Amino acid sequence: MKKFALFTLVLILTALLCVPAFAAAELTVTETTLFIYDDDDDGYFFAKVENTGDAGAYFRSGTLELRDDTGNAFITKNYVSSAPYGIYLEPGESAYVRESIWDKLLLETKVDGFTFSVTTDTWGTKYRQLPCEAEFYYSTDSTYDNEMFITLTNDTQDLMHDLSFVAALYDENDTLLYVYSTSYGNLAVHPDSTITIMLDVNSALAKHLNTYGYTPVRIEGFVYAEED
Repeated sequence: MKKFALFTLVLILTALLCVPAFAAAELTVTETTLFIYDDDDDGYFFAKVENTGDAGAYFRSGTLELRDDTGNAFITKNYVSSAPYGIYLEPGESAYVRESIWDKLLLETKVDGFTFSVTTDTWGTKYRQLPCEAEFYYSTDSTYDNEMFITLTNDTQDLMHDLSFVAALYDENDTLLYVYSTSYGNLAVHPDSTITIMLDVNSALAKHLNTYGYTPVRIEGFVYAEED
């Protein structure tokens, strides 16, 4: 009887050891870029956030802190949102972040560093990612007429609607230079139809990129449709 009880206990402990750990999502900031324009009070912040955990979760926003040369956070921007907003990320999936910076404190204090922190959320919107093609035109001789293009072909038998478009530019060193996102709630794409969306590169940012020798060499384009 004692041997049987001991054998049963061993089986229970073995079974417990084989139970997988509780799955959890984990959002990780994998890329960040901050551009503050010279002698001005504005700029841009861009980031890429990936779910490096083993469960899905919503990503809605994060907190950006700009620090001075003493390490003090003199500008804090909460609710720096994902593009599209409140996106559900499965493990391994990622989303971009774009935030315009505009604060008169930038005229008085130079940014010496920054931190960007994100957390998972429990609600948002589930999207399905649609195949698309992306290209861009960029001239280092001009700060205007620089454009990005995302082309979507509806090869299904369903009407596509509630679409969000995201484009990200990178240089030859894989530095994230620019993110643009937009949504069209009143746009529908019929089956066997193709549309191309044109997105501008901000002229002030283009001037900054040209001044400091950043040149876009590749583009990442994404189209998302809200799940019904």
